[in-house]
Amino acid sequence: MNKRVLFILATSIAIMVIAGFFISTSKPGKAYPGVRQTKETDEIRKVIEASYAIEAKAGRVFDTSKFQVVFINDPRGGELSQSTVEFIESNNGYHKASYGYLDYKLAYFSWWEKGAIQLETLFTKVKNENRKMTKDEMRSLFDQQGRLAMPRLKGESVKKNLSFESIENKGDTAVAIFDDGPRTNQMILVKVENQWLIAGNKILSVHP
Repeated sequence: MNKRVLFILATSIAIMVIAGFFISTSKPGKAYPGVRQTKETDEIRKVIEASYAIEAKAGRVFDTSKFQVVFINDPRGGELSQSTVEFIESNNGYHKASYGYLDYKLAYFSWWEKGAIQLETLFTKVKNENRKMTKDEMRSLFDQQGRLAMPRLKGESVKKNLSFESIENKGDTAVAIFDDGPRTNQMILVKVENQWLIAGNKILSVHP
């Protein structure tokens, strides 16, 4: 098999395994020195923590029915990049005037589910036929943009302990900066009908 293909596959799988580990496990919680403890900041923190639990479950069974409980399409969350819009449209199969963070999350897990099922089907076929994967089968695991299909998460889902650096809310919008283990995130939340929902996220840094 082509060495370059094997290298890409091995690297991609390693990255996915690491990402899956961080999603499905937790580390000791830290204090929140930059967070003023109020009813609002407590509600914001709980919504973010709930989103990690919901996504961890979705990564195992691909049930996205609860995404609307924590995510929302709202322009206050920031404009999506053109590449993200194209990704959404390529997975949703429909077009509309504008998209938001909920659209992105639904499209991402739809893409993930398709790839996971494809992986499982192919691995089962290869195993039952007691042979190695062919080059064409290997290539079939990459989509048109060169993204490798990801396996579903395995094992028991463990509550994620996030370390919040700051939560600032002004009226019906809020910005939370927190460490989830592999990344430091800047998440934008909006308040709709007295409920905080996640409208956008920016990765500030990826930890080595």
